[in-house]
Amino acid sequence: MLRWSDEQLMYRKAVRRFVETVIAPQRDALEHESLPPYGVLRKFYANFGVGESAMERFEATMSGGPKPPRSASEKIIPLIEFSRYSPGLVTALGASIDLTGGAILRAGSAEQKRRWVPDLLTLDKIGAWAITEPESGSDAFGSMRATASANWSSPHFLMLSTLLCRKLADASHVDQARAAASAVRWSLPVRRW
Repeated sequence: MLRWSDEQLMYRKAVRRFVETVIAPQRDALEHESLPPYGVLRKFYANFGVGESAMERFEATMSGGPKPPRSASEKIIPLIEFSRYSPGLVTALGASIDLTGGAILRAGSAEQKRRWVPDLLTLDKIGAWAITEPESGSDAFGSMRATASANWSSPHFLMLSTLLCRKLADASHVDQARAAASAVRWSLPVRRW
């Protein structure tokens, strides 16, 4: 049987105390009244130094140096404790950091990683994971059939797809983008990176 170490138990106790004093009182608002989860997550990050720790690992990865040690419990314990009161926090965190940030870390250029990943890892910006095709399931990179083509005479892309989108970002952290949409056509502002 696996057991938490004394240090991990102390960490769990501190996280549980945070969850019970900060998250539990806001549970209904977070889960049923559309309170965006990012304020609570940012407070957790500030109280536990999560962003700083993530940035240390990111900088080490980008420089090719050794990564600071990290135990899986650093990630698992908060997820377990958050789930006791607000599973939506786990989903929001996973979509912003693991899906969005992870995709950039796996497939992005060094320039894209430097530009986007630090703000995602620290929750200064929120990542949104939008899958436009219901049939693609969790294989968003391999199964999607959406296409986007630039119309260089206008500041828009034309995107053709079956539409299914989820917005996971609060309005204060979303770039202002206007889209002219129909069931299968989107005209999206061109962002040149």
